[in-house]
Amino acid sequence: MEIKAKTDLAPDKVQELVERYYGYQVKKVQKVRAVYKLETDQGTVAFKNARKIKDIAFIHSVLHHLHTCGFAETSSLRKTKTNTLLLSYQNDDYVVEQWLPQKVEEVSVHADNWLFSAGKALAAFHHAISSYPFSYIPKKRIRRPWGIWFIQQYNKIKYHRPWDQSAEKYWLLDRMKRAKDQFRMYPAITTHLCHGSLHQENIMIDRDQKVWLIDYERITYDAIGKDIAQLLMYHFRFHSWNQEAVEQLLIGYEEVSPLSQADLYHICTRSLVPESIIYAYLDGKVMVTDWEQEMAKEAIWKRLVPSYWER
Repeated sequence: MEIKAKTDLAPDKVQELVERYYGYQVKKVQKVRAVYKLETDQGTVAFKNARKIKDIAFIHSVLHHLHTCGFAETSSLRKTKTNTLLLSYQNDDYVVEQWLPQKVEEVSVHADNWLFSAGKALAAFHHAISSYPFSYIPKKRIRRPWGIWFIQQYNKIKYHRPWDQSAEKYWLLDRMKRAKDQFRMYPAITTHLCHGSLHQENIMIDRDQKVWLIDYERITYDAIGKDIAQLLMYHFRFHSWNQEAVEQLLIGYEEVSPLSQADLYHICTRSLVPESIIYAYLDGKVMVTDWEQEMAKEAIWKRLVPSYWER
């Protein structure tokens, strides 16, 4: 789960709490970024602040479901001696999580040789989590149906600031109209729980090139295209858009789970018309900071999915 909130307790206090409430014998305490790493007689664990997580039982059930359905490349939560997930101390909540195996480390932002493995892992994750019962998902984590939301945003932008006749506005409307038309033709996008935060800090890799996914704070009921497009977006903050890297992710994904035409089109849409661009325009902010990158991205999708561009 990799909760990122800071843990301000002193090391000796952390050791005392873990020994008292979890019954572990702590051998070593080490601060690693915003968390404490503890070596105990029950294995290595992480002690973290959980003040931002209001539905920890839901997160725990998701992790349990993933493990039960065969996706083991993630972490798990530990319970206290009284069978609770949270440890409350001085008006704050904490959680203890299983530390990932020693051979697992973050993928490098400077490399792209992990994208194929990430595609396979993401497809396996989506397959495992797709059977999580909808009735168990908190309402706040269920996104409005994408098609309804997108058409509302399209109409907002179309009639927003009618005096704006800029090339940028018409460029955005053209992209959105294409996306809207394709969605009307192919509306059956695959929707279930998605990771929601696929940047490099949450993507780990082991020595066998197997990818692990962590940090489920932002898990959301959404279309799978969001996860795939988001992973690409974060990756290409550090790289120039190139076709081979995009292909590696998609090939890895489809080796595990073939993408339908509707889902492939939706990946194009979420990549070409991300929410950030829509909200930037509506808020009067700069939509695109690097047009060269934007045009390179568009050219890649035109080559990879030429039918998306047919009217």
